[in-house]
Amino acid sequence: FISYAVFCLKKKIIGRVIRTRVREEGTHLVIEPPKQVCAVEALKTFRVPVPESAPLRIAARTADGKVWALKAQDLSLNGALVDFLGDGPLPVEVNKGLDVRIALGKTDLTVYAVVKRIVGRQCGLFFPDNIEDGRVIPTEELLAMLQGLERFWMRQKSAEERKGNKG
Repeated sequence: FISYAVFCLKKKIIGRVIRTRVREEGTHLVIEPPKQVCAVEALKTFRVPVPESAPLRIAARTADGKVWALKAQDLSLNGALVDFLGDGPLPVEVNKGLDVRIALGKTDLTVYAVVKRIVGRQCGLFFPDNIEDGRVIPTEELLAMLQGLERFWMRQKSAEERKGNKG
């Protein structure tokens, strides 16, 4: 995974944080921004695609207490792109919050999410609790989930490539 954040002070870029996993040993490269940083201009993290066959389960609980089934298109340390399943009007609005339950294997967690955009039945969700002082600070459960999902995705891509080379 890769986390990337650009920091600004009076519209001038003054630093960036890069966090990347290198090999299986778990080595990290972290570059700290200057202490006087006051705002985050842009915050991007690597989005792991969620294959159709991935065993990821995801659902949202809206303010009215109803639970909605979702299909994740991708997942990152600070958000997700999801499709609301079912019919009828969407139960969410831009800049409104909801609880999202995500499960992969034995790992299960609930995160608070804010809807940042809606296109049709697809919503971009932001996990604000994973951002602290302009830095991405994910929970251990979300980090483990993303690593597992990334391994699943990579294995599937390798299998597809091997299958394509044989055909």
